[in-house]
Amino acid sequence: MDAKYLRQVQEAGWTIVAVDAGEVIAGCPRAGCELKLRMKEGQKIPSACGEISPLQEAEVDGYAEIQRFLWERRLQLDLSIQDVEAITGFTHGHLAKMEKLNPTRIPNAQTLTEWARGLGFKIVFRHVGLPLYALRTIEQTRAGLAKRRVWQRFHRGRRIKLLPPPKD
Repeated sequence: MDAKYLRQVQEAGWTIVAVDAGEVIAGCPRAGCELKLRMKEGQKIPSACGEISPLQEAEVDGYAEIQRFLWERRLQLDLSIQDVEAITGFTHGHLAKMEKLNPTRIPNAQTLTEWARGLGFKIVFRHVGLPLYALRTIEQTRAGLAKRRVWQRFHRGRRIKLLPPPKD
């Protein structure tokens, strides 16, 4: 699969879901839309649905932006640091360390998730398109795809046994 064609698929507004030797499966980028399209390399690419989402989103590119966003949300709700610590179950002083400018320590993923949840947010991963290097890597690794899938099936089966059961 040619990286240029994959880039054209992304530029048309589609999210790349899977890539096989001669075809790409693309999904609609709209939140809640389940539309998927299978296209062969070189096939004309239709435009995707618009990215209009009914949900309010904040795009962040690093901890400093997350920190500022959650700090502004805490102030918007007129909550003190102690209030948020009580809501999230953080120990006394923990949130103050996370909110300070130029922190020496950054919270782990679980703590960050609980902080966001305590202020009424959920961390969501949204497809934004693969970088060019990833597209080239996909193009170059399709030859060994069968062997890779056998290994993934084995690894996935082993990992599922180790994971806790899903919550309802």
